[in-house]
Amino acid sequence: IQTINCQNCGNCTALITNWTAAFGDTLNLTADITDYTGNCIDFQGHNGITFDGSNHLINGTGGGYAIYLINTGGGCDWTTAKNAKIQESSQGVRAENSDNLTLHNLTIDDSNTEGIYISNMNTGEFTNIKIDTCGREGLELSTASGILNINNLTITNAPNAYPALYTSTPSSLTLNITVFNLSKNNEDGYRNNGGSGTMYFNDGYIKDNSDRGMYLIAGGPTYFLNNVTITGSGDQGIYFTGTSNGEIKNCKITNNGDGGSEAGITFLSAVDNYNITNNNITGNAPYDLNIDGTDCEGNLIWNNTFQNNNTMKDDDTDNNWNKTTGGNDWLFFNEPSEGCYDSNKDGICDDASILIPGEGTGEDEMPLFKGEYLTCGINISSDYLMFHNLTCNGTAVNIIKNNVNFNCKGYSLI
Repeated sequence: IQTINCQNCGNCTALITNWTAAFGDTLNLTADITDYTGNCIDFQGHNGITFDGSNHLINGTGGGYAIYLINTGGGCDWTTAKNAKIQESSQGVRAENSDNLTLHNLTIDDSNTEGIYISNMNTGEFTNIKIDTCGREGLELSTASGILNINNLTITNAPNAYPALYTSTPSSLTLNITVFNLSKNNEDGYRNNGGSGTMYFNDGYIKDNSDRGMYLIAGGPTYFLNNVTITGSGDQGIYFTGTSNGEIKNCKITNNGDGGSEAGITFLSAVDNYNITNNNITGNAPYDLNIDGTDCEGNLIWNNTFQNNNTMKDDDTDNNWNKTTGGNDWLFFNEPSEGCYDSNKDGICDDASILIPGEGTGEDEMPLFKGEYLTCGINISSDYLMFHNLTCNGTAVNIIKNNVNFNCKGYSLI
């Protein structure tokens, strides 16, 4: 195992071609590369080699691939490319049939097509990847399988009508994306087309994309979203079809859509058994949550914050808008001034339910109470309706303004 220095595209590739660099070795770039033509670092189907750009620039003329893992002899397995600044290539990285691929600390700008294009890869690890202003997708994963972990991914400012991140027909892929930013792209932030697998999106932002935030076409994988902010999409925030048994939790899905038929979340067809909880889903136009298909069943929607039921739609008869422990926080109906009382202090509005518009039977039977309970010594400065008994040792209530109507409504104040 050795580290071998190289200075330019031809020199680096020749060291691979003639087997000077072999499995376990590292090629170390010692100078910037400018205005290369054709492909630059070509792994020639060899396995187990690490290319370390040492933070040097690899700048092309718009044609060819800066780093090319060619499908020769079954691809380039157990290969690493790291620490490079890539500009003006056709594709910054292209990998074909290359398994156990590691990409680390790559900055890719102004690619004519994809920033990174991966085809038929089984298992990989991508960290600290920043892609800006690509002609097509920032990162495309075509027919990937196995386990792919991506940490700290940024894709921004793609000017043309392609998604920032695209998974196409994944094959039983487990995708773990943690800490990501897919923003200000002229299409979808993320798109998937068919396939199968399980996709985890954690701790990220999908912001200000011209079309959808997340778009699932033609069914496919199961999605788990945790602590993801999706905001400012010109169309849907999340648009799912044909997926089941996933979860959307701890997310902020706000200000998506332009008032047409869009929503913060749309389940169009065959979206079943999703757990939607602990989210802020407000300010989307015209819908916050739109279950737009009669075949979207078994979804559980609870402990979310919604603006009101007029921004909801549920066309199915088999979705649950509350658990036995409670439903959702409806900002238009969650405190006494809005008619929501909680006399037994169980956190649920007394004798109330929220009907969900649509062709189905959606109903939150346990809307959450978020008002202020009456406590001993409280200062009252405006009209007040009691909704529970209060026993105090000393002063119970201080009326601190004139002309205040304090109505006990039959409850005890002792």
